[in-house]
Amino acid sequence: MGEALMLERHIQERVARRSLNRESESYILAIDAPYGEGKSWFLQRFCKQLGLRHPVARIDAWIDDANNEPMVALMAAINEALAPYLTKDSKIASRFNAVKRAALPIISKAVVGGASKFAQKHLGDDFLDEVLFEIEAQEKPNSNEKDSKSDAIDGVIASAESSVADLIDRHSAKLIEDYTKRAESRDDFKNNMRALLKALEKETSGACAPLFVVIDELDRCRPDYAISLLEKVKHLFDIENVVFIMAMNADQLERGISAVYGEKFDSKDYLRRFFSRKYELRKLSVEEIVMEEFRLLELDEKKFFVPHLDTAGCEPVVSAPKFISLALDEMKVTPREASRVMDALALFHDQWIIDLEIELVALLPMIVHLVRAEPISMDLGVSNDSLYLRGISSNGAGKLRPILFKEVATRFSAVSNNPLPQLAAEGATGAASYVGERFAHELARLHGNGWPNGRPPRSVILSYADNLRLIERFTDDIADEFESGRWGEV
Repeated sequence: MGEALMLERHIQERVARRSLNRESESYILAIDAPYGEGKSWFLQRFCKQLGLRHPVARIDAWIDDANNEPMVALMAAINEALAPYLTKDSKIASRFNAVKRAALPIISKAVVGGASKFAQKHLGDDFLDEVLFEIEAQEKPNSNEKDSKSDAIDGVIASAESSVADLIDRHSAKLIEDYTKRAESRDDFKNNMRALLKALEKETSGACAPLFVVIDELDRCRPDYAISLLEKVKHLFDIENVVFIMAMNADQLERGISAVYGEKFDSKDYLRRFFSRKYELRKLSVEEIVMEEFRLLELDEKKFFVPHLDTAGCEPVVSAPKFISLALDEMKVTPREASRVMDALALFHDQWIIDLEIELVALLPMIVHLVRAEPISMDLGVSNDSLYLRGISSNGAGKLRPILFKEVATRFSAVSNNPLPQLAAEGATGAASYVGERFAHELARLHGNGWPNGRPPRSVILSYADNLRLIERFTDDIADEFESGRWGEV
């Protein structure tokens, strides 16, 4: 894809310029697009392209936010990306082991930091308990003198003030010591990362620089996790020859950050300081996705029946992927849904062994319903009412006239429970004539227009729904369901 090549050239030029200027910092590119417009699909293919020349670490922030500590996800992804280079005795493996050792104090500091905050939360209560205990000890059970009680309380408070001052001094010293150790751990980690990247470049003849870390779904994970991830990237990986590519819906991420820091917080400016550059991904067309997926999935066009079109601006005869893309546009399918439609279509295609073309007009609406987690049906539901197929005219003279895709799909749905011979005898006009012609073709192709056992055969189109329900078991992500309410709307 031209857009991906342009982005790769841009990144390489920026990294090279920074190296020439001896700038010791990473390059962080934010790829911004609304939900459902193909960011993940684009990133999957962009990673494959980058992986031809560079190590690429991939992170799904939405999945990994359950781990709470983003540093663990970052190290695991880098470990997987470098796996091909980590031979037992290589310098790269040795350097990466040093990086992992340097990361341990940072990871443990985060855990200890959480426990420390928990302890501090209770420090005030414990101290208050001590004060109250001392007050009770100072009180005499049979004393009714208020002045005596007041003097006792004043004495305890004076003692408490001295203890608090001492506590503050000791706690301040501890904070300074911890900060110094954390700073040393960060420097140690960065130095080891630099050494790792130099070893990687040297042992692979420079073909692998830079290291790419691609982070998807940043806007869909918990806001506190997203903030922590951004800060880890900025403060720990801010070194040369590391490139981060982060895909997000910036508006959604900004709303999430505002939910943490308050509505008056300038989340847009806060995010801006993390990124070297923001790129607004153009909306990928459904046709682009279908054409590419059809090719990559190696689908056989001969397995599909593609009707002739009578739509303005379209040639009458089109390829299977072209027709699929037109049909998905007609059903208002998003780029994100299109990728999943093609996944389900490929699974259906691979198990289809009947010597009869797959009826796309009947099947595609069913797959779209499946992707949308709706009851499987041939009825279109939503439609643009702009895709016309070529059918038989109503005057019976055999002339062709346009029929809406939606009308044909609805007709398939309405008559599908009848025996095949009855379906083949559908009316001679409009959508009914089109559907009847297709069922007649099936009756002739598979049964020779007869049924020896006296039992009328059933159309194979009636098996589509059952096959799709079986296909649904192959994967849990065909249905485009989103766990709404995690931290906002999509």
